[in-house]
Amino acid sequence: MLSVNQAKRILKTRPFYRNVQPSSPWDSFLEHFQRNESVQESQKEITLPELESAQRDHLLRSLEIFRRGETGEGRILNQIELLSYYPVDQEYRKSLRLFVAEEGRHARILGQIIKQLQGEGDPSPLTQINSSESENSISYRLFYRARGLMGVRLKLMVLLCAEIIGCESYEILSRALGNSKAGERLMEIRQDEEMHLRFPCQFFPLLGVRPIFRKLWNMLYLPIALLACFTVILEHRKTFKIFDVPLRDVGSQFWKRILTGMQWIKDGIPMEEAK
Repeated sequence: MLSVNQAKRILKTRPFYRNVQPSSPWDSFLEHFQRNESVQESQKEITLPELESAQRDHLLRSLEIFRRGETGEGRILNQIELLSYYPVDQEYRKSLRLFVAEEGRHARILGQIIKQLQGEGDPSPLTQINSSESENSISYRLFYRARGLMGVRLKLMVLLCAEIIGCESYEILSRALGNSKAGERLMEIRQDEEMHLRFPCQFFPLLGVRPIFRKLWNMLYLPIALLACFTVILEHRKTFKIFDVPLRDVGSQFWKRILTGMQWIKDGIPMEEAK
């Protein structure tokens, strides 16, 4: 190993070494989000399959609640800017900004589907859900209002659990809509949510390098994830049922995703999966 004096001598004689920068653990995520940012949003009209009135009503209500959820992530940006501890660096901050922008794009896609749903058939009391009602939904209060009382680490943990719900819920609803354009757009969101889940998962193994800390994060993660998934199943159970999706299957999908999250928090994300 080089001594301090030897290292100084090398820097004096070979100054090109001074500009060597260590790679960030967030480089792969940043590259992924930058690629997604460069893709132009589709302007094609979103079409829907034939739906019964009750299916349309319940789907509209669920999508409006999910849309509100996609717009609630920006508040953490200012807090992250003030943090100086590892693993927060400039690449992480840039990645988080692009992450939040991508969530906004998801909200716009959901808004387009909602607009199409509202244009079909006569409105019923169930479909007339407004902004105030969606903000008072159980999941909104759990994920977004309660987060205002939390520190950054716990907020990121809740964000992680919200992405579990996004991954599975959008996949279930996209299958329910079949080969329609609306189903395809929901599957696009679901594919993005896969990386959105990996992104906060990677934060915790980097934050707690020692095995004991990773176990502690998993002990915190499991009850939050279970509560979040139970809440969403309870709130959207009528939507799942009306599209003939057994609640047992929904619970099974959520549980498998929760276990995957536990593994990632414990071991981190393989680099080939963070691209």
